[in-house]
Amino acid sequence: MFKMIKILLCLSCITLPLFAQTPFILEKFSTAHIVVKTHSNELLGRYKANISELLHEYAQDLNISVTNKSNRVLGVDIQIKKINKNLSIIDLELFIHEPTIRLEDKEEVFSIVYQNSLIFVVKDIEEDIEDNLITLLEELQTQYQEDNE
Repeated sequence: MFKMIKILLCLSCITLPLFAQTPFILEKFSTAHIVVKTHSNELLGRYKANISELLHEYAQDLNISVTNKSNRVLGVDIQIKKINKNLSIIDLELFIHEPTIRLEDKEEVFSIVYQNSLIFVVKDIEEDIEDNLITLLEELQTQYQEDNE
């Protein structure tokens, strides 16, 4: 019995860091330009408006002003990979990029401020994309709120 408790405690200590937040910091993030990339895939292109609408909703919930003039990009990159006739996999990435100044040469570069992704097998494409995007957006929302408390 004691050995079993010891094993459970060790496992919990080992797995606890796996649930930590991302290494990204989302402080003082108030504006963004929304982008949805589908890599010219007509099938995915049909869902661009829904994806953009979800991004706008979450941005509004977080008091992030969405403007085309912002240098910061809040976006989704979505790719579909056909395995065979009946099996497709989607790679869904949520990201925030913004220009920063490199310290060494004062050159402006585009940097990754936040990035999170999911890969999943498609059953119902519209529902799967929406459900998985909501999962990614909720993780972003949680971290954004914690970083800005």
